[in-house]
Order: sequence, then C-alpha cells, then structure tokens
Amino acid sequence: MPSDGSEPARPADMPTNEAEPARPAVIWHDITTPSRDALGRFLAPYDLPDDVTEACLSPRRFPEVSVFPSGIMVHLPTRHDWDAQHSRYLTVLCLPGRMITLHDEDIPLLDKLVQMIRSGNAPLQASVQALLIFLLDACIDANVHFYMEARTRVEQLAELLDDSPDAVSPDDILPLKRAITRLSIQFEDQFYCLATLQTLQATALPLTSQREGLRDIMDNQNHLARSQARLEMRLRDLYQFYLLLLQRNTDHRIRVLTVLTAVCMPLTVIAGVYGMNFRHMPELDWDYGYYLALGCMLAVAGGMMWFFHKRGWFR
Repeated sequence: MPSDGSEPARPADMPTNEAEPARPAVIWHDITTPSRDALGRFLAPYDLPDDVTEACLSPRRFPEVSVFPSGIMVHLPTRHDWDAQHSRYLTVLCLPGRMITLHDEDIPLLDKLVQMIRSGNAPLQASVQALLIFLLDACIDANVHFYMEARTRVEQLAELLDDSPDAVSPDDILPLKRAITRLSIQFEDQFYCLATLQTLQATALPLTSQREGLRDIMDNQNHLARSQARLEMRLRDLYQFYLLLLQRNTDHRIRVLTVLTAVCMPLTVIAGVYGMNFRHMPELDWDYGYYLALGCMLAVAGGMMWFFHKRGWFR
C-alpha cells in the first residue's frame, strides 16, 4: 500500500514488498528474512513495548496475540503446502494506519493476498482492522484447500485398501497420519488466535465494527477443525483396518505352518521307526517293505491334508 512522507527510513539490507490497494489509506509493509539489527532499526520509530519488540525480533513457534497501547500483534502459523513438515509463522503488527507483516520464510498466502488487492478485491472499508480480517479470511480459505487435499489423500488410501490391500504398506499410512496431525495442530493454533482477537479490547485499533466478520471466520475455522477431527478418525479407522488385515495374513501363515507341522509329525515318526538300527526287523527283509513304508507315509499325509482342508484351515 502506498506510503506517505512520514514513513520511517528502511534499512538497505531489509527486503520488503508493498501492495497497493484501491484506497491509499493504509500502509502495508511485508518484510521477509531481515537481520535482527536491521529489523530493530526499522521498528524503533514505532515505539513498541519491549516484549512486543522482542517477540518480533525473536519469534517463537507458538501462536500469540498481544494488545498494547498503540496496536495489536498477532503471531500465527501458516504453511505453503498441506503436508509440509513445519509451519511457517507469520507475525502481523497492526498500528494506526499501518500494518507490518514479518516472516522468516516466503509465505505464498501473502503473495496471493497482494494479487487480490491489486486486482481490486480489497476490503470495502480501508482500515488496518479490515485488512487484518481480510488476511485472516484468506488464511481460512487456504486451510479449506489444505483440508480438501488431505481428505482426497485419505479417500484414495481407503480405495486402495478396498481394492488392493496387499499394495498398502506402513509407509503409505504413517506419513499421511503425521501430516494430518500437523495440519490439525495448525488449525487449533489459528483458532486460538481468532478466539483471542474476538475477545480483545484494543483502544488504538478497536475491532468493534469487525466483530461480525471475525465471528464468521471463527465459525468457518471451527467447522474446519471439526471436519479435520473426523478426518483423523477416518484415517485412524483405516489404520486399524490395515492392522487387522496384517493380523489376518499373519494368522493365515501361522495356520499353514501349523498344518505342515502336523502333517510332518507322523511322517517323522515312521521315518524314525525304520531308521532304528535293530538287527531283527521283519520289514527289512521283505521286498516290498520300502514301498509299503512310502505308501503309508503318503496315505497319512494325504489323509491329514484332506482333513485340514475340509475343516477350512487353508482359507
């Protein structure tokens, strides 16, 4: 957004983007990966409280909302993709007539927001509060997109389990489970920020006129969190079904091995009897003794296999 002549000097080593909305009433600084000293010099003219300045200089990896005499600070997680391993935290400083966004990594959400503003899809009310609500609403829209991608992956896994269960491995389920859990944690952290803003009493930047819009965003995020919880339950059920299939396969293998062991036991007994080194064994002098022993062994093995097959041990 366009700046006036009162804008403080920006250090040369601090990259920044400025978006220009339809109305030149709000200045928006989007600052990426500044050094601590450069960011400290940039924030110095705004006379922020020490705790707020320290939170901006050394951002923590948990959600935070602070109100101070001259404005509001919101620190919330975002992500560039639904299955990203780490969240990218965004710090939003709302000051009278000015909004500053700070982040260590590129956040595609802000680039999309700039494009929307430049295309004329800007808040009707040109104020810092309206721009903050506009940013939070775009964040929820991104969350919906992430949820839909996660749900599609879960349904694809369910179809694969139904059609070809042997083609599924733990490597297909566990990474998906971890990604959905991380996404759920982000939804919870964002909802915390929204709930805190809903009850916030900011003197410099009152959110009274934005309560309804903030309430709608909270309702959407709450519905999204419930849908994500159901998705986690769905994936948990699929994982339990997969474990059941593994157990069934294991039981089948053990059953087959048990049958083979049972079949071999009488054969081992017969072989052991005729393997004894006694001098007087009548069958040893009989011409057909060898064939009789083999025939008995085959008959016993065949009879036991038929018995176990009839009892369903091979299914």
